[in-house]
Amino acid sequence: MPVPKSDRIIHKFLDILSEASQNEESAIVPDSAWDHLDDLITQLTENTKDTSQNIAVIILNWCKTYHYSDLLKALQEIRDPTDRISPRDPNPPITNRYTISKIKEAKEDRNKSPKDNSTNRD
Repeated sequence: MPVPKSDRIIHKFLDILSEASQNEESAIVPDSAWDHLDDLITQLTENTKDTSQNIAVIILNWCKTYHYSDLLKALQEIRDPTDRISPRDPNPPITNRYTISKIKEAKEDRNKSPKDNSTNRD
């Protein structure tokens, strides 16, 4: 059974966040996005329609609001209904709670990643 586009958008977003949280610099997720994730979490918390379609719309609107065009483009390019689901969560239920927990997890991982504090001393 094909995975609905809204589910694929959510999983892609969470995968991108997870990957970006492990790297100092991301071509898709700008540094400012990490600060604005709290706004996304608030929007998801206030979302009364706990459906993947509504969650995907909230994520896409958040990208538009903060002008994260590279991230938005990556999420909108999802076309193949056979796109894989993240291997670490084979068939997770798409809920506000699940999405929020994954966003918070990525933020925590980002905060834990070692920062390069070295300086050049000549």
